Amino acid sequence: MSVTKKLKSKIFAYTLSEVILALLIAGIIIMIILPVLYNDINKRITVVSLKKVYSEMTQAVNRSKLIYGDVSSWNFDLPLNDFFNLYLCPYIKTTENTIAQSGVKYYQSCGKEETGLRVMGKNGIVYTTTSGVQFFTGPEETKSNAHMTRCYGVDINGYKGPNRYGRDFCGRAQFQGDG
Repeated sequence: MSVTKKLKSKIFAYTLSEVILALLIAGIIIMIILPVLYNDINKRITVVSLKKVYSEMTQAVNRSKLIYGDVSSWNFDLPLNDFFNLYLCPYIKTTENTIAQSGVKYYQSCGKEETGLRVMGKNGIVYTTTSGVQFFTGPEETKSNAHMTRCYGVDINGYKGPNRYGRDFCGRAQFQGDG
């Protein structure tokens, strides 16, 4: 038996089409799995961030209760900015307190731009914590025949996107009719 015949009989290799087919199948599987893993990671990050915010706020409330007594005895008639500054802000480590940036856009969970937050952008105050979480408080304001008594929000990752309700931002505005 010749040397070339021996080499040919022992060498085993895949053809180019077999390699391309295997890579194509692997790519399709990765394309299916990757979004699921990405969404799962984002959900876990959001849950951890929300737990951290909840913990910070709970600690602030508990520390404030030591000074001002039970929450039921707190003065809820104060404007929200004053309320936040009196009862909560001293017990939350903040890096800066600034007027809300008017150029930042927030979005509803359906993807439509949120226009109700512009009220906070006029004279609202943003409290940025050392962990990057931002608490928004808006001023009292009267519009048409309703008076807004409270406007506040929490953004768990600051001004970074996606700034979507239910994902990294939650907020609330309370209105009181005048009739």
